[in-house]
Amino acid sequence: VLVAGPMVQNFVLPSKTMITKVTSVATLTVSQGGYLPINLFVHNLQPTSLPTLIEVVIQYPSGLEQAVFPRLPVEVFPQFPLLLGPIFMPVPAIPASQLDRPIRYLVRFIDPTTMSILDESFTDFVVH
Repeated sequence: VLVAGPMVQNFVLPSKTMITKVTSVATLTVSQGGYLPINLFVHNLQPTSLPTLIEVVIQYPSGLEQAVFPRLPVEVFPQFPLLLGPIFMPVPAIPASQLDRPIRYLVRFIDPTTMSILDESFTDFVVH
């Protein structure tokens, strides 16, 4: 006999070392070579400072990524929520095939010793 009803399942989620959130006003349309205003929230959940590499990329709908600048080493303060913004970030030249399509502006924090992703966040925009 099959009984349909609500189900409860416990999941153990891995603990995070930091929280990252990238936001913008809305899905903005910017021109080639323009600037995208973003807000960046970073919170190190550890009791000690956290050495990281920050990576900023443009991610196309195909999944292909284009670096905005090289990875930068950043030391994130311990247990200190930090909100920066608006920051006017440069938008590199976008290929003609990707114009007028939603693109992601992605910020990623990487552990420099293991090169694993600690956290990442994005906001969408369109280049016209």
